[in-house]
Amino acid sequence: MIAGNGALYAFGGYPRQSGVALKIGGKGDISESHKLWTATRSPYVPSPLYYENHLYWMDRSGYAVCLNAKTGQEVFRERLTSRNRTPKFYASPVFVNGKVISISRNAGAFVIEAKPKFKQLAQNEFSGDRSVFNASPAVANNRLYLRSDTHLYCIGE
Repeated sequence: MIAGNGALYAFGGYPRQSGVALKIGGKGDISESHKLWTATRSPYVPSPLYYENHLYWMDRSGYAVCLNAKTGQEVFRERLTSRNRTPKFYASPVFVNGKVISISRNAGAFVIEAKPKFKQLAQNEFSGDRSVFNASPAVANNRLYLRSDTHLYCIGE
């Protein structure tokens, strides 16, 4: 779950992929009275990234997705360009300097603009590393930390 602009956004994976936005506040069962919208599309495993009234994620089918956080309407769903194979994403994306960065399980890190118009900026891989990345990246002190099942990487200036 993530929160932004007075709403809570919850998405689920297996067996049904769906999402819901709820207005924060209230007492008792607010599942209907505070429902803002529902979505049939879901990131499956990762949590979306909330930025400037939009939700961003990359999914297990190799697509970058953006929803309007106020309405739940899909802004874009675009296949990511990958050098080798279809990327699958379990890690949640992070926001860095106007960019959405998400590490795939098997094809490196993908970078898109954090804007409601799709633009893929990069795909970066660690040459020779065949490990699996499931962990979400961490950002601290101008550094990006990436963890696989066998390595920990620190990328920074």
